Amino acid sequence: MFSLTFFFSYNKLSREIRSIADKLKELDENDPWRCVIPTKKSLLLASKVSASSFCRRRLPSLLVRSHMAEELKVAVTFIEQGHVRVGPDIIRDPAFLVTRY
Repeated sequence: MFSLTFFFSYNKLSREIRSIADKLKELDENDPWRCVIPTKKSLLLASKVSASSFCRRRLPSLLVRSHMAEELKVAVTFIEQGHVRVGPDIIRDPAFLVTRY
């Protein structure tokens, strides 16, 4: 159902996000690259990203959280059978990451 390769890739991605956020924090506030980030709070949020943050945005997790499926296995089955639509697109990939907006 949930491959560890996805978790490893999410872990690697979150590590890269945290390292970039740390490098941006070290820059001077007048640096042009630093001006892209408006507040320190957004950098603090970026430094808290973890692999589980990505897992919470996966489509099966959102189906369970919104009570459309009772457990993850059922949610994955619904998605694989093509019963779930995001916008106009039918999603058949359980690893689909749903954006917030």
